[in-house]
Amino acid sequence: NCRHQQKGPCHARGAIGLQPQLLAAAKAQMEELSPEAFIRNMDNTPEGKIKQCRNKMGDYYSVVTKALDDPIKEFLASNNREANSNCRQRVFPAVDFAAGSAYFTHQLALRYREPLCDRSLEWYPTDTTDGLEKFTRPCLKYLAKEAESFLCTDRNGGAVFPRQRVELQGLKNDDYNGQEGVVLHKDPKTVGRYAIQLDSKAKPISFKADNFVRTDISDHSSTNNGNRFLVEGLRERSCNVDVLKRETWSDVLEKLAGQCALVTCTNLLTEIGHREPTAWKTVMELASELLVSGGYLKARRCGWMGAVRESPNDGGAWQLTWTNSTYRS
Repeated sequence: NCRHQQKGPCHARGAIGLQPQLLAAAKAQMEELSPEAFIRNMDNTPEGKIKQCRNKMGDYYSVVTKALDDPIKEFLASNNREANSNCRQRVFPAVDFAAGSAYFTHQLALRYREPLCDRSLEWYPTDTTDGLEKFTRPCLKYLAKEAESFLCTDRNGGAVFPRQRVELQGLKNDDYNGQEGVVLHKDPKTVGRYAIQLDSKAKPISFKADNFVRTDISDHSSTNNGNRFLVEGLRERSCNVDVLKRETWSDVLEKLAGQCALVTCTNLLTEIGHREPTAWKTVMELASELLVSGGYLKARRCGWMGAVRESPNDGGAWQLTWTNSTYRS
């Protein structure tokens, strides 16, 4: 009924967004639960938050990495070509705004873990102080513990862990080749086979290790300790940044100003845009201070990706050129 009110759906959604009790009541009505029961059923444990992220990971991950892969490889390759001149930087920082559980940050860190063109990315998950203490750091601690359980090696010899994203290859049934999913566990019925939850299927399917490869871009030399250390590194580098409060920017700017190859903000604008309609300007302002010339900002899952470069007409200014056709400046 909200959409028929005089002030329209945006006003109604904004009111609910500001009042969690109203949101719980609305969802409870749809699911025929009391608001109290709905809130009790929300699993905010680290395991529960990670599970929620994994359930909605498939298309989300594909859309973002499809936009990022080629520009990031080109950026790192370009800096590699300049390595013999004035560019000696081997590791470029990357910052994720409003990381929440940091599961998505972790997936990007896995994907771009090993050096590309002799260069690599080092990720910094950020959130509010409350978000870091309640979600980001506990969830990363959970992921580090999970990473200790080595499962197998894939067809390229890469180490595979529980919840590793993989792509199917080399199957006689070509309908499955190229599909992606998450490795869950060993198949209890058949030695050498592993249960994989494909993005396109409702239930897990069993496959041999020879028929899947990790989707992260790497040389496949990682071990279970390497995966655990990667997650622990994310946890150690997690830092307090509330994008809407400039007084929280100083620490991250002191460490990373003008150095970052990539800044991502794929959830925040969707979550708060209805009540903070100019938040995108603040995101761009902070990103522009963090990014090295030629670095990329990825804001929202679809669209809103661009490269920051020094303006040729104004030495103190920066310009952002969108890399998709929808938004271009």
